Amino acid sequence: MNRLVVDASVALKWYFHEPFSPEALKLIGGETEILVPDIIYAQVGSVLWKRVKNGEIKREEGHRILNNLRRLPLTAVTAADLAPAALEIATNSARTYNESLFFALAIREDTTLVTADRWWYSLLSTGPMKRWLQWVGDVS
Repeated sequence: MNRLVVDASVALKWYFHEPFSPEALKLIGGETEILVPDIIYAQVGSVLWKRVKNGEIKREEGHRILNNLRRLPLTAVTAADLAPAALEIATNSARTYNESLFFALAIREDTTLVTADRWWYSLLSTGPMKRWLQWVGDVS
């Protein structure tokens, strides 16, 4: 079975019709095991809160999305299990600790981290982390 780590930018594309949403949707419901640090729920919740606050979605929609995300067959790994490796990555690469949690999981599982965050991808795709990074548009 193929395994991938996804970040919150990919998970949000499962719920909002945006560029690269079709590619992101290919990742769920198939033969790919999706791995995530448990921090993803807080990150998605934060984006949903902002969208509710800005009037982009209704509060009920935010709750529906978050509840649906919790029911998806994601393999969530606790941040505590990834903490030492994430801190090492963050201090050695000038990445944030939260970003480093996703990389720590990808490295631990010897797989790639799929992102839909163009700025972040551009920043990291030419450095030492590129081995573990994949653009959502390149998902086949």
